Amino acid sequence: MREIRVHAGSGDEALADGAAALGLGTSEVAVEILESDEHGVTARVYARSAPAEAPAAEPGDGGESTPERARECLAQMIALMGIEAEVTVTAAGEDEVALNVDGDDLGVLIGSFGQTLNAVQFLVNLMVNRHGRRQRIIVDAGGYRDRRREKLEQIAIEHARRAKEERRGVILEGLRAAERRIIHTALQNDPDVVTFSEGEEPHRRLIISPRNH
Repeated sequence: MREIRVHAGSGDEALADGAAALGLGTSEVAVEILESDEHGVTARVYARSAPAEAPAAEPGDGGESTPERARECLAQMIALMGIEAEVTVTAAGEDEVALNVDGDDLGVLIGSFGQTLNAVQFLVNLMVNRHGRRQRIIVDAGGYRDRRREKLEQIAIEHARRAKEERRGVILEGLRAAERRIIHTALQNDPDVVTFSEGEEPHRRLIISPRNH
């Protein structure tokens, strides 16, 4: 099997899930987004027939590196949203580029529970990774993602304590795949609870259960 269709929370998750299903590394597959909505994406993930070559610069892109293209793309996007802010590249690795937006009023960009920020990140990834080897683009705004991660880790600890005290499973709903991973990671070394997810997107939920329950 050289290709597979998957549904995931984002294009990056679809790429990772599809590569795992095909038994390949993420650098050995490509992804084609077939459908997308607020709940996630449906994508075709397929094996590359040969190593991808670096694409020629498109008219107007000046042959910039991926980090610079991503920064310019995000800057233009938030300008169209009417947001006055500065976009900087905070990290640039082989597989991932991190951007941060800094300004006085970033609530519009972040949205409810980061939904608007996630949508902007998804669009930036689509626009920057149209050709050639994919690099994951992470978009943050004023340190929101670190604060959200800390909040989720706190929620994980509190609900794990509740599960152990009440000796029953505790259900967490409405979390994105990336947020569920934070919960799983936060509790993976707790010997008294086990975490797992069940159901299908967009109604997939995470359960924290006392071990041997």
